Amino acid sequence: MIGKIGGAQEAEAAEYIRDHVKKPVVAYVAGLTAPKGRRMGHAGAIISAFGESASEKVEILGEVGVTVAPSPSEIGSTVAEVLRQAA
Repeated sequence: MIGKIGGAQEAEAAEYIRDHVKKPVVAYVAGLTAPKGRRMGHAGAIISAFGESASEKVEILGEVGVTVAPSPSEIGSTVAEVLRQAA
């Protein structure tokens, strides 16, 4: 799963994953360096409420067992490690 700053969709996905998904899930959340309260990106996402910053989304996803890749370049190796652990 790939997410970004702003909005509540990743929190909604975390809830769904917690309640319905039994297989491992790997995510990446873009915007870890985005400052809170600043308009960012092509969609003009504003981080204002809890759960809308990238770091809060990483925390929410981690709480339900989602493994979050620390950078886009590490998505592949993160997926490989999760699959290795699941085997």
